[in-house]
Order: sequence, then C-alpha cells, then structure tokens
Amino acid sequence: MFWTREEIVQELKGTGIPEAVERDMENITNEYDNIVVPFMEKYPEIWSLKTHSLDLYKKMVAFIMAYSFTESGGEEGDNATPVMVPMADILNHVSDNNAHLNFGENTLTMVTTRPIKKGEIGRASCRERV
Repeated sequence: MFWTREEIVQELKGTGIPEAVERDMENITNEYDNIVVPFMEKYPEIWSLKTHSLDLYKKMVAFIMAYSFTESGGEEGDNATPVMVPMADILNHVSDNNAHLNFGENTLTMVTTRPIKKGEIGRASCRERV
C-alpha cells in the first residue's frame, strides 16, 4: 500500500499480492473520494481536506486492517463478523504454522496445532479454522 507500483510488481511478482493491493487501493480511494470527502465538505469547521488527506486516510485504513480479522463461521454466504485484535502484532502469520486463531462466541484465542517446544516461535495462519 505504501510501496511504489514498481516495487510491488518487482518484489511481489507471482504472489497474488500486487493484485490484492491494487484492488484495496482502488477501494480505499473510491471510499475516500465518495464518502469521506463529501462528509468532510459538509463539516468544514471540523475537517480540513488539506490535513485529512488521502495519504492520511490510507495510513488509518492500514492501521485498522493490521489489527482486524474477519470470522465468517465457515458457512458459505455467511455474514462475516469483523473483530479487532489489539495485540495482533504478537502473532506471526505464516502458512507453515503451528497455531491458529480460534473464534469463540465471546473470546478469541490462539490455539496450538501441535506441541511447541520451549523457545520455539508460535506461528499462526489467521485464514484457518478449527
């Protein structure tokens, strides 16, 4: 989101990430232009387009995206429930994982998928479910 287009294409070629970033940026820009800007223009005594720029909006969206997860309950067509995980940066997200997030009715827990030795790093994939 904050790299140049050239960096994204060169460094992330073949991962599917460039396409996801491009889609996210289109959505973020569209939301800013069509929702945020009209709202700020309606209340100029509170909001300044110069201060509350698209660049600042991207940073705010990135912060929220970094700490939010969606749990759909595993059913197709299910309404996804977004949750904020303030301590998400303690999780290491990888495909070769030894733990995953378990979404309970009132809790969010990290559950190991195999024994983790003392000193071993816990690695999670937030896309998997129990």
